[in-house]
Amino acid sequence: RRFGGDISSNTLAASMVRVGLATQPVINLMRDALLDADVIYCDETTFQVLKEEGRKPQTKSYLWAQMTGSGTPIRCFAYTAGRGAKLADKLFTGIRKGAVLMTDGYEPYNGIAEQYQLVHLGCWAHARRYLVKAEDNVPKAARSSNLLATRFIKLIGKLFAAEAHSETWAAERRQR
Repeated sequence: RRFGGDISSNTLAASMVRVGLATQPVINLMRDALLDADVIYCDETTFQVLKEEGRKPQTKSYLWAQMTGSGTPIRCFAYTAGRGAKLADKLFTGIRKGAVLMTDGYEPYNGIAEQYQLVHLGCWAHARRYLVKAEDNVPKAARSSNLLATRFIKLIGKLFAAEAHSETWAAERRQR
């Protein structure tokens, strides 16, 4: 429209499908490399699909994000119509046994970690959210630095600071 033309949304959508089909071999290679990484992060979030056949626009759909935590940075995104364990399982078919999987603690990840013999780690940012909620439920007049939730929030903050500080260090030094 900026240049005096008008391209319909159907044409744009069809173009995106064609680009997706043309790049599928590259996407497959990226997925293979991601599933072979030492560390993989995964999280899912809801989003709205307005015109999906057989589904109401208000129905929750999910976008899954997977990314490497080691080696070449790779980010892969996948759409699913739901959030169940069977749908999540498809994202990990072919993952390297013994890899580290870091997630938010959503229950199906436990089954995936067990099935594929992965090391399953929790995410401190997600754990911290619950502690902030707990702290918020304590009346301000009753809060103190000795409140258990407050103490854990400060400790997690120290972990975050140490992680940021050590970002440029060699792997051996960070591990130590």
